[in-house]
Amino acid sequence: MADQPLRVGARDCSLMDAEAWIHVYFDEDANRTKAATKGGKPFAYPAYDRLVTGSGPDELNDGDLLAPLLLNAPLTITAVYSLQAVCRTLERGLAAVPPDLTLEVAVTEGRHRPLLEDLIGVLDIPGAVPGVQLTTLTKVLHRKRPLFVPLFDKRVKAHYYGQKPEPRSTV
Repeated sequence: MADQPLRVGARDCSLMDAEAWIHVYFDEDANRTKAATKGGKPFAYPAYDRLVTGSGPDELNDGDLLAPLLLNAPLTITAVYSLQAVCRTLERGLAAVPPDLTLEVAVTEGRHRPLLEDLIGVLDIPGAVPGVQLTTLTKVLHRKRPLFVPLFDKRVKAHYYGQKPEPRSTV
């Protein structure tokens, strides 16, 4: 079983490798030690996953809006103000998604589109939420609905869709 191949997105790896990567990422003591070491490079667990902001599952406060910082997604002041401006819309979207609903089940039942629209549809109009892109928004919302809102960034996109080809040299 340990040598059984595992396919995640566009990548293959062994089950043993996947288990090792997960263990390293979720090693809280190692991450805290790396954070305290000059030049250490900790992973975000538990800083992002266990961040206490004092808000409920359907609420967003300023602490929630700053959570992407813990996943190396820096926010501008413009982004913070923009997220504050759409907080009520996002909270209504969160309230419509049961906390235990997985994206897989929602897709199977055919109800994912309107639920996702209520959460990330704020980005559909270019410039409507200045300074905020899908990466930042999913990192805000994922903490509230981790089973439904996947984290998304350029590394995840590259993993699932493959690397963007490098431009050809003109030399």
